[in-house]
Amino acid sequence: MFRRQLEGFEESIMGLRALLKELVIHSKEYAAAGKYFGKEETALADELVQRKHARAIFSTSYSELGSLSELFGEMHDTLAQVQSSRVSMLLGVESLLSRSMQQFSEKELLKEAGELRKDVTKLGEEYEALLAKLLSKPRQPGQLSNGTVTPTGLGDLAGTLGLGSPAFSRGSYSGAGEPISTGASPVSVSSGSSSIFSSDPGSTTNGSDKHQRSLEREVMVARRRFELARFDLVRYLNRVDCMKKLILTECFNSIMYAQLGHFHACHELIKSVEPTLRKRQEMMQVSRKDFERDELMWTSQRELLDKRLSQHVDTVSCNLGSNESSLVASGVLSVDAAVLNASFPSLDLPVEVISSDTSRSRATVATSPGGLAKQGYLFVRNSMFPARSWKRRWFQIHAGKLFQTTSRGGSGRYPAESSLSLVCDLLLARVRELEGSCLPFCFEVIDANRAKLLLQAATAHDMIEWIEAARHSTESALEKQSHRQEVHPEQQSVIDELTKANPCCADCGQEPAEWVSTNIGCLLCIECSGIHRSLGVHESKVRSLALDSWDMSLLTLLRDELGNNTVNAIWEHSVPDSWTKPTPTTIRDEKARFIKTKYHLHGFAEPDATLDELEDDDSVLKQELAKRFIAGASRGNVKELMWCLAHGVDVNVRAGEQNETALHVSAAAGAATCCDYLVLNGASLTLTDKHGHLPYDAAKAGGVETIQLALMQKTSLEQNQVQSDIRKT
Repeated sequence: MFRRQLEGFEESIMGLRALLKELVIHSKEYAAAGKYFGKEETALADELVQRKHARAIFSTSYSELGSLSELFGEMHDTLAQVQSSRVSMLLGVESLLSRSMQQFSEKELLKEAGELRKDVTKLGEEYEALLAKLLSKPRQPGQLSNGTVTPTGLGDLAGTLGLGSPAFSRGSYSGAGEPISTGASPVSVSSGSSSIFSSDPGSTTNGSDKHQRSLEREVMVARRRFELARFDLVRYLNRVDCMKKLILTECFNSIMYAQLGHFHACHELIKSVEPTLRKRQEMMQVSRKDFERDELMWTSQRELLDKRLSQHVDTVSCNLGSNESSLVASGVLSVDAAVLNASFPSLDLPVEVISSDTSRSRATVATSPGGLAKQGYLFVRNSMFPARSWKRRWFQIHAGKLFQTTSRGGSGRYPAESSLSLVCDLLLARVRELEGSCLPFCFEVIDANRAKLLLQAATAHDMIEWIEAARHSTESALEKQSHRQEVHPEQQSVIDELTKANPCCADCGQEPAEWVSTNIGCLLCIECSGIHRSLGVHESKVRSLALDSWDMSLLTLLRDELGNNTVNAIWEHSVPDSWTKPTPTTIRDEKARFIKTKYHLHGFAEPDATLDELEDDDSVLKQELAKRFIAGASRGNVKELMWCLAHGVDVNVRAGEQNETALHVSAAAGAATCCDYLVLNGASLTLTDKHGHLPYDAAKAGGVETIQLALMQKTSLEQNQVQSDIRKT
């Protein structure tokens, strides 16, 4: 019975060990899965605050909802704290389930059970062997006569002493955790005369009696060891039955506490942000309604735009029909600018839809120094392939510079990378409408190297905006440039005298006049300086008194020989009554028209009766101007040179028997101021006279070393520039 119960209990332990093994495996998988989930959760949280995507989540819409970066930051912090709590919970699961149950299974269920079972089996076999040996001893004849035992007494020996075979020992096991008993009562064995193994001294020998008693003792010792081992095994089985319940209950109860702590912490965390969530949800309802209204507005604006563009299509069709009929009737095949402008109506939106942030940004950019003045698409022509070279590109005017977007790379699933490249510095360039072009809305940008960039806008209004933006950006950049850090005291003294003598602009009277047209010799305000710059450096070379460095000779020339009064006495000598000189409040277009007529068309120069008589004979007129120009150079008269230039004389004209230029004559006469004035107005330093002499050779022949050295330096610079231009071409 005991062995059957033992076998059943061992099967139960094997099942328990298998169960614990599965629990350990699944607990490790559970912890690993939780750690992997936490790793992905951490990756998600980190991705929310990655700065490389900061621009992608930037939005100015619905400011009441806050910025997306703040929302992503809150989500990141929440996920990070949830993950931290989960890690603590998983560590508890791994420690309690994996380690505790694995240790219980390997130590209690495997090691001790095997050792105790081996001891019981071994001691049981020893006990059975000694008992069998004792029972196999024959009875002595004298034992019957004494009457101490009956013939059957030997058969009852095992039962009397409780020395039954282990296979038949009594015991019970309830199978429900009830203790297993050994079924054997301890029996004391005496060595006195009352022992059942005592014999008559007269009927047995002393040797056999001692042997019998020794064997009995061995049987009792073996039985004792066996019973104790069997007791320990039964105790162990009952102990395991109790421990499995305690350990499993403690483990799973602790795990539930860990789960409780984790979810309670998560609950408290989410509860702390619940007011923010509720407020944001309420704002979401309002924002949704705003979004729906915006969608209706966009739909109506699209319908209005479609209607307006359809009207433009009809207008263009009518214009083309009327133009074709008029051209056929007149036989003229060219189309004038008015027809082209009528064929291209404005493509601006009827109502500009922009956010308040965009509106404020535009106002800020418009008023901030160096801000973005203009951006948009323009058609640009490639000079290498003029026939098929018109390409649509994105341009920007920013901080007084013109930029173009260029793309590189881009193949397959990888998009092309776009970057802004500098086209030219507008401070050193000229932007003007292209005159006489058969293409509409074209304007050109001429840089400092006189390279031309031809651009085409979509409408006349857009073209004007680009030209004005270039002008405003240039003026803004000039206004905000820093002043020179160091100025020589002597130069500063001349500058102060110059500005004191010329306090206002020569063309409009605006104060202060801090800009100088060096070749003309007058001081200008910043607005008129921009207009002069648009004329081109061949007509007016503009520099700043406050920003640029100056040669002392040039400052002396401006102070002593030139200036606003001298210039206006010649260039504004005869202003018709139909013209009115601009004032500081005159609009820019009127100022530009006056300045262009004054300096480009020479419309206000002093009339000369002699020249008027020669007006019909152009060659004779040029000869007379050349003679007067050369004569003024020989006398060192700067005002005479200016008068001739105002009447259209070529600064490099040759005259006299030596075929000399005015610069040759001035250098030979030692007129340094005339030389400077002629060079400023484009006199060539590399032209030779009849004998092949350069201007500095003429100065050398005249014994004027200072002029010779100055002209030598300028000649070297001009020759280097010419060689550089030749290499470029």
